[in-house]
Amino acid sequence: MLVDHLADWLEGENEKNLVFHTFSNTGWLTYGVMLEQFQKQDPSIMGRIRGCIVDSAPVANSDPEVWASGFSAVFLKKNSVATKGRVFSDESGIKVSINSDAVAGPKPAATEAALLLILKKFFEVILYLPTVNRRLSDVLSMLSSKQPSCPQLYMYSSADRVIPADSVESFVEAQRRAGHDVRACNFVSLPHVDHFRNDPKLYTFQLSQFLEECVH
Repeated sequence: MLVDHLADWLEGENEKNLVFHTFSNTGWLTYGVMLEQFQKQDPSIMGRIRGCIVDSAPVANSDPEVWASGFSAVFLKKNSVATKGRVFSDESGIKVSINSDAVAGPKPAATEAALLLILKKFFEVILYLPTVNRRLSDVLSMLSSKQPSCPQLYMYSSADRVIPADSVESFVEAQRRAGHDVRACNFVSLPHVDHFRNDPKLYTFQLSQFLEECVH
């Protein structure tokens, strides 16, 4: 219905274009489904997409651990360790971001650890059901190799406990190798999908610069 609405909105109006701003892997996958529908319904719409901003994503594979972490964060909200950054203070008292799991922040509470285990087992089954796996593979293929030629901006964090930073960085590099105009900003110590709340100045600057320089 949303794709139909956007197609109707664009029809006959050459000055209208689209910019997508997605959040987490679920938002990014939803964007992929919309791209599929645009391709089927009216491929010319792909040329009307002027930019895509991806916040706290992607992981471009069917990873049960990522899905478990994401759903656990939704269920537990601010009680989840996914909402906590990974920082420590050095001798000077300055907060420094780190990647070592040994000192990366609080461990999940017993309730969250149990929920993560249950969800991981659940998604290990669900994600590899033939129909589900095939559907996800189609969407991931679209996002990996058939995106529109518009510029892309990725905003992520090394401290993200849901989406690993190296997954984002490897995807960014693959998109650049494919010839796309790609920008990226690592917020380093901020939690999943929490960059604007914690650093609105930098987030707004990155977004404004991207829109001004890349979106026409």
